[in-house]
Amino acid sequence: MRIVINGCSGSGKTTLARAIAARCGIARLQLDAEHWLPEWEERPDDEFKARVAAFLREHEAWVIDGNYHRVLQDLVWPEATMVVALDLPRWRVMSQIIWRSGRRVLTREELYSGNTEGWRGLTSSDPEENIVLWAWIKHAYYRELFARNEADHRWRHIHFERLKGRGQVDRWLEGFVDDWESGRRQVHLGL
Repeated sequence: MRIVINGCSGSGKTTLARAIAARCGIARLQLDAEHWLPEWEERPDDEFKARVAAFLREHEAWVIDGNYHRVLQDLVWPEATMVVALDLPRWRVMSQIIWRSGRRVLTREELYSGNTEGWRGLTSSDPEENIVLWAWIKHAYYRELFARNEADHRWRHIHFERLKGRGQVDRWLEGFVDDWESGRRQVHLGL
């Protein structure tokens, strides 16, 4: 099983990946943790790709959460057996990202490489700096991107799942874990 979880910022990619990894006992890679260096500096693309490639070589079964299609799709997707798109309604994504980011700002929760979210990330008018605006603007983009990828002949070996609500995500996870534990998922995905 090699799963990629995509979706808009705040859609729950990391939460779902963490649950799959824990319940199925497989390796997990959070792309944001590999991408961001201290002071929110972006890791150079070649280094980023090398780190992800090493993870792919090291693990037979895995779940990867994050997007980074421009840099990583041609590296990760040929190895994937499933892509799960979290296509939650915009209002749900907005409520989740505002709650999550507000909590992180208040608690000074450390994210990746010692970085924390600050008030500027919630109040800036620049979507490159404001995660809430970024999620608002990119919501439709990710919906369209998933549809294009699902129709793309290059990815015909991948099983696609599009989950459109928290209840659907929860039900899918329960069914997936049940199948995994009974061995049916391995047969279904040709592993």
